[in-house]
Amino acid sequence: MRSGSVYIFNFNGEDWVEYQKITAHDGVADDRFSYGIDLHDDILVVGSIFDDDLGDDSGSVYIYKLESDYWQFHQKINSINQEEGDAFGISVSTNGINIAVGSKYSNLGGVDAGSVVIFNKINNEWIEVQNIVAFDSNDYDYFGSSVLLDEDKLIVGSP
Repeated sequence: MRSGSVYIFNFNGEDWVEYQKITAHDGVADDRFSYGIDLHDDILVVGSIFDDDLGDDSGSVYIYKLESDYWQFHQKINSINQEEGDAFGISVSTNGINIAVGSKYSNLGGVDAGSVVIFNKINNEWIEVQNIVAFDSNDYDYFGSSVLLDEDKLIVGSP
């Protein structure tokens, strides 16, 4: 229950038709797979905010590639600074070369101040290259609640 799913639809010229359903290969109840999603060309990025790989509700992000008209699992990513309760993957965005992942409960800049982790595609693998916190970070800023990556611009929401 509440493990999460992603539904892919294709437009056939007249209607949107369900094409594929994706679930996390290692998903369990309450992972909330698909809380954050983004798509760029042949890359699909899916956040699972309550995945427990690095502690309760630490979160994870799954990357899929379009191969032979079918979305195939490619890689699961986490941050080296990630901790229990971070909700890593609450927001995700990709431009095809980079992936930005919001972690709104990260404590790097203060209690639940939030952070955004940047991954670069290197030799067909996604590698963490930067962890960003707001320069004026305060407790309960929730920096990373939303992210938008467009070419060489990154926009981060902090409600």
